[in-house]
Formats: sequence, C-alpha cells, structure tokens
Amino acid sequence: MFLDPNEDPQSRRQIREAKVRTHLDLVLSPSNYMFSCREVGINVPRGTSYDKFQGWLPEYLGGLSDEDLVALMNRLGLTVVSTSDRWNGVFIIHSSRDERFAESIRFGLNCINIPDTNIYCSSIEETGTTLGDSFCDIIKKCLRNAILVICIMSDHSVASKYCLQEMGAVFVMDTPMIPVLVGGFDPQAMPGFIDNSRYQATTISSAESAEIFLGQVCRKCGIECSHADLLNGVRAILTGGR
Repeated sequence: MFLDPNEDPQSRRQIREAKVRTHLDLVLSPSNYMFSCREVGINVPRGTSYDKFQGWLPEYLGGLSDEDLVALMNRLGLTVVSTSDRWNGVFIIHSSRDERFAESIRFGLNCINIPDTNIYCSSIEETGTTLGDSFCDIIKKCLRNAILVICIMSDHSVASKYCLQEMGAVFVMDTPMIPVLVGGFDPQAMPGFIDNSRYQATTISSAESAEIFLGQVCRKCGIECSHADLLNGVRAILTGGR
C-alpha cells in the first residue's frame, strides 16, 4: 500500500548500501573502526587491517538480507525513508516545539502497520533527515510523494514559515491532509486556505478522538488493521509510546 510496485529493488538496494558506505567513511578511522563496527553489529574478521576493511565492507553489505541491511541502517541512525525517489508514505507537518505530539502520533502509526520507513517527520531521528541528506531535497521529495499529510496545528506551527510553506504545498498538490489540533488550538484559527471547511480537523486528546483519528488514517491510506492494533495505537498516542 505504500511502496511503489514499479520501483526497482536492485536500485533501491544499491542506494542503501552506498549510503551506509558513505556514512562509515565519514565516521570511521584506522584507530576506531574495529570497535565502532562491533558497536553496531558489523562483524569484521579478526586481523583485518583498515585498508583491507575498505575492500571487505562492500562484499559484507552485499551479503546482507534486505531486512538486515535496513536494521543496520537503523542502528547507524540512517533513515531508510530517503533511499528512493519513489518513496511514498505519511508526512507529518509540525513545529519542532511540538515534537512530543509528533512522536506520539508516530508511535500510533507504527501500531496500525505504518513503519518508520513510511513516515517522514523531520524532528524524529528515525524518520527525518540525517547525515548526507539534503534537507530541501528530502522535504520536496516526501511532500511530493506523500499519500497522506498529518498537520499538527498549534500556535507554534502557524507561526512557523516552514510549516506554512509545507501547508501551502499540500493545498496546491491537493494531497489528503488531516489537521490535528493540539494545545487547545482553535480550529477557526487554521491559516489561509487550510481552514476547517476544506480540511476537517481532529484532536488526539482522548481515547475516542485518537481512535477517530487513526480510523481516518486507515481509510485514507487504504490500511486494514485489527481492532486490537487500533486500540494499541490509541494507547500509544495517549501515553507517548510508553
């Protein structure tokens, strides 16, 4: 439902491996590479010199399964979301001052079978822009290919020029969007074309409202999830994933 069936798996794989190699080239040195690799689960053969390690690494990465490669990227803090120009998923517009609300929503989405690889949220390490990524390029790509945008509406976000620009892009592209009101934000204060007549706002402050919100997400994303998963998502939103 999220991944493009026409995407070339081999190309995606090559991009992921290159991203890992680029990251390791930047952070490893002859004095720390053995210890640092062990820390993230890369099992370098004993006695491998740093020069030989450079030739061994591509072969090692090529032997990993797709699942193990993604797990390694996560341990390195590299976002899998940015590995394909055909990425599509859920984009969360928010002010960094509302990060805790974004984090709660992210945990709720995980419970209804939307993984971090299909969520873009810039202030969360696992779902945002990391080393080697162009912030502007990632924002454009993910907004352009999002199948759903969740906009956290607050006094902070409507005062942010970046959030307003992202909202404007969503309006122009006519991407489905769910505004989520937090901090007692008045729906009448939704800015410009992003008003409550075009986009039906919701809240996530109660179990009932959080369940309605996740139900909207499922419908707009074409997700089928069990009632148990839905309730787990509600719990995750209300507790911040604790």
